[in-house]
Amino acid sequence: MRCACRVPTRDFVPVPAKEIACAEAGSDAFKVLDLVKEKEECPAATTEPMQLMMAMGRPYDVICGGKV
Repeated sequence: MRCACRVPTRDFVPVPAKEIACAEAGSDAFKVLDLVKEKEECPAATTEPMQLMMAMGRPYDVICGGKV
């Protein structure tokens, strides 16, 4: 599995965040709606904005997640 910092949008992540196959997404998983710098930039459908630890060079700090 790839770490959350490499998760593309429209993938699925459980909590705690890690990439999982869409077919394995359970009721506790979230669909990645967008990757943004600030929680306020998340799309309206976001139900779970996940703030990441700061990392140099990463173009986003928040995974905008929506319920599966």
